[in-house]
Amino acid sequence: MNDLEKLFYCENEKEIELYGEGFLLSPAGKEDIETLKFKAKNDFNIELSNDYLMLLLLSDGFSVNGLSVYGSKIFSNGYFNNGILEANKVFWMEPSLSKYISYGEESSMRLVFNNENKRYEAVDPVSWDVIESFETFYELLQYVLNDACIFD
Repeated sequence: MNDLEKLFYCENEKEIELYGEGFLLSPAGKEDIETLKFKAKNDFNIELSNDYLMLLLLSDGFSVNGLSVYGSKIFSNGYFNNGILEANKVFWMEPSLSKYISYGEESSMRLVFNNENKRYEAVDPVSWDVIESFETFYELLQYVLNDACIFD
């Protein structure tokens, strides 16, 4: 995810110059990642995307221009960003949503992995209808960044 890391660093620096602080949070520690992987497997019987886990090593979740990517845990220092497991526990209370693991959200779409078809999908945040489908989390995130004009 080298090009994506560069993009995030560059845009974060612009935010710092404009607003005095950026959107990137402290990175998740290796212990945080291992705990998250264990809980995801134990609680949801899933393995999280390696692309997503690498992103957590850059920033343990973030929120920028309407896009929120969940972190390894809840963040609530200055603004609120959900932890991935906490968010999905809420979604999974609705049985029809238990086929998804949600990685984040944007005002017009949610970023999910569909366990039934093994695809990463941008879905409508209300109906959960598929907008676009991808093989990797990285491709999904790139699509959302471009489609929602996050850094334009």
